[in-house]
Amino acid sequence: MAGSPDYAELQTGLNAAYEQEAPVLDVFEVAADLRPGERANIRVVRECVSRGVEFCVGRVNAETGASRLQLVNEFVRFGAKAVLLTGSQRGGDFLMNQLFGQWAERTVVSMHVPGIVLRPFGPSSAAMPGEADHRQTVMTFRQIVLVEGKRPDLIAFDEDVWTTFTSSERRLIDDWPERLLTPDDDDLVRRALFGAEVKISKWHYGKRRDAGGGPLSVTVKDEERESIEAWQRGTGVPVLFFQALLDEIYCMSFRRMQKAIKAGYLYEPGDVESGTQQGAGGKKWHRFHVDGEPHRCGLAKFPSESGGEVRVLESGAVVAFVSFAPARGTCSDPNVIYNELAYATRSV
Repeated sequence: MAGSPDYAELQTGLNAAYEQEAPVLDVFEVAADLRPGERANIRVVRECVSRGVEFCVGRVNAETGASRLQLVNEFVRFGAKAVLLTGSQRGGDFLMNQLFGQWAERTVVSMHVPGIVLRPFGPSSAAMPGEADHRQTVMTFRQIVLVEGKRPDLIAFDEDVWTTFTSSERRLIDDWPERLLTPDDDDLVRRALFGAEVKISKWHYGKRRDAGGGPLSVTVKDEERESIEAWQRGTGVPVLFFQALLDEIYCMSFRRMQKAIKAGYLYEPGDVESGTQQGAGGKKWHRFHVDGEPHRCGLAKFPSESGGEVRVLESGAVVAFVSFAPARGTCSDPNVIYNELAYATRSV
């Protein structure tokens, strides 16, 4: 293998990619959530740059060498996010919850709200098993969370502001879910009207209401509150929460939630509940009743056109999942959104 032209070409590509991506690796290394395997991958990349790909591959056994070679090739192709671990292509309840969440985001972003333009913002974590871009999707999600923290799922602009954006600025915005933000992007983000967190509740509330079922709620964990507060401080843009059920959509401002937590209630005693998850390091959560007035803002088309699929992965694992369709929402009461935005931005 010595003197292989493939190694020479790969080394050139690695050195060029590293020169551009080294600052991102530096950010990864100080991230509290960086995994030991990811830290080891960073060490391998740095060694391949300083001592050469041929040396790093040749001094280990064949299996480890092949793994290192794959890492270097992916680093050249994808950049720093190639060092991140994406785990197995999971199925079952984990994947179904991700796909439900993806449906909810797409349903909310499809709503036509007069005077407001909604766009996807946060990266999607609902990677489809067996798809060629599965690893790229998952590692992009993880890279953004490690470097920037949690972004809101969607972002909204005043329609008058949106019309002032050039076609190149709109292309930048459309690419946001797929990449890290740059200083140029930050300027556009600060011109947004609000960020939107989207939650899914797997109920058809009309049926539940007719059956005499109890109230529904949107749940927020303390760790989410911290990340949302940090994003609001950094951008100066407020956050609204949307709760998508299988038939209805609700909206509540994050500021209203924060005030309700301090007060112990939203409108009346009992409409806010707080507790702690069981198990080691249990996380504190808060539930806010959102059913009915004044927070119902829209309707969701029931995903009756959904289709199921069963796939056999390269590993031999079999996963079954549902592609939820259609993802379509209508804004039946835009005043709910306007009122929550006004509450979120009031000075007192």
